[in-house]
Amino acid sequence: MNWIEWLMLLFTVGSISAGQILFKYSAKSIEGKAFLWNGIASLMTNSIFFCALFIYGIATISWICLLRSVSLNVAYPFFAATSVIHQMSLAY
Repeated sequence: MNWIEWLMLLFTVGSISAGQILFKYSAKSIEGKAFLWNGIASLMTNSIFFCALFIYGIATISWICLLRSVSLNVAYPFFAATSVIHQMSLAY
């Protein structure tokens, strides 16, 4: 792997982690509301939710582009780090 692929891999892992954390914060913001109507309406006005969607979308595109040049058995262990980062963020 060259340095661009390494940077892209780190960017993807960081972006997926950030998107997951922002999804968690947006889910907490609708806590206590009935999910079906009030929860969905609340999400549609939540800027954190749309930021999470944007970041996660960019990260997904980055992941797909990365898999064109890096084998899955090399890239996926790094991608698994997103779960570790997410679990660490729940402690805060």
